[in-house]
Amino acid sequence: MVDTERSSALAHVIKTFRTEHVKMSRKELAKRSGVNESTIQKIEDGRSPNPGIFTIAAIAVELGLDVTDLLRRRTGPLRPQSLPRPAAPKSADDS
Repeated sequence: MVDTERSSALAHVIKTFRTEHVKMSRKELAKRSGVNESTIQKIEDGRSPNPGIFTIAAIAVELGLDVTDLLRRRTGPLRPQSLPRPAAPKSADDS
């Protein structure tokens, strides 16, 4: 998923929960979460492609969402990433 798609999905989830589920103004969310109102506006407008995890966590708590739930809603189902495998440890015989 491209960053713009992710930020758009995150924007939709946050704005929908804020306006339809908790019926909270952006100003009130900013006050309760400690996140600047302009930052919330940028996130909701999709203009903040990589908001920090602490920002997301503060917003999620005030919206009554678990951070992992918010991120799942943002990105869709989680898929395991392929990570490089560490090199096998050398045995005493390899010396």
